[in-house]
Amino acid sequence: MRPSHKKLRRNYEILTGVIDAGVCEIAKDELLVYGFNIKAMTELDLREDGTMLYGIYDIQYFEKANRMIEVYRKSDLSPQW
Repeated sequence: MRPSHKKLRRNYEILTGVIDAGVCEIAKDELLVYGFNIKAMTELDLREDGTMLYGIYDIQYFEKANRMIEVYRKSDLSPQW
């Protein structure tokens, strides 16, 4: 397995665990302790408010001012029609 795929898979497993635990926010340092690789992502977007939005497959996350990471699945968002 390629190293980049391993990093993505590991990040995805970590974020899935956070969501499955019913948590929507986690400390950035705690993610790093679990082995989260900040540079491994499949999506990068700049929101209108200037916040960088990151994604790994169907999960998106962004860092708040207090070093907390908000995590959610794209499917949990209501459609913006």
